[in-house]
Amino acid sequence: MEEERMERIKRILGEADHILLGIGEAMSVLPKGNSDTSVYQSILELEKSNDRSANIMEAYHTLYELVKDRPYFVVTMNTDDLIYESGFAREQIVAPCGSVHMLQCRQHILEPFETEPVYEQLRIHLKSSGTVEDEEGRRILSCPVCGGLLRPNTAETDGYLEDAYLPQWKVYTNWLGRTLNRKLCVLELGVSFAHPSVIRFPFEKTVFYNKKAMLVRVNERFCQIPEEIKEKGIAVQADAAEFVLELKED
Repeated sequence: MEEERMERIKRILGEADHILLGIGEAMSVLPKGNSDTSVYQSILELEKSNDRSANIMEAYHTLYELVKDRPYFVVTMNTDDLIYESGFAREQIVAPCGSVHMLQCRQHILEPFETEPVYEQLRIHLKSSGTVEDEEGRRILSCPVCGGLLRPNTAETDGYLEDAYLPQWKVYTNWLGRTLNRKLCVLELGVSFAHPSVIRFPFEKTVFYNKKAMLVRVNERFCQIPEEIKEKGIAVQADAAEFVLELKED
């Protein structure tokens, strides 16, 4: 039965006119439940050669090879930016939860060219002192515009500024509008209930209204398909990255 299900999923992917990918937290390489300080440290100390990063990157490369010849779009919950290094076109990705490579204060979002010098300052300070605070316990990261405290521009930050991703979100919604009444494969990989209004619920709604859409939901714990679309969905209880790697096997 498992083999038959995988063959069916491969057939749905192969016959799709459009492919919508939802990448969840199960494919993140950053630790879960970070405080601001540990986010800084994790992104600075993250080794791209570690086993988890290599496994996730291999899964991304495999996924890209499977979809690259068809119109696709990627919605990712992850803030590690690893997907941008895997072959997917940046203009066909939206990351509504932000990026740890971008910083914000309460009012401003730093551009990439502004962020890197700040991180370099942090690298030097961490190397010499092992902390992101100065001698008096104050954060050393400050906004070059207003002097406010800088934190990661992610949904986990209190006061998250969404301006950075909104233009790309509009590109995504325009793309999605063109998939109506087309064969659409909606592949959801490892998405939790942390922010269900971003991927889980909208993807279900898309499949409900598009009569030619199919949902493949892959999750180790939450792979259930709602009753309303149970005939148009396939639930796979599995690790998302391992599932993708299995898809490429003949």
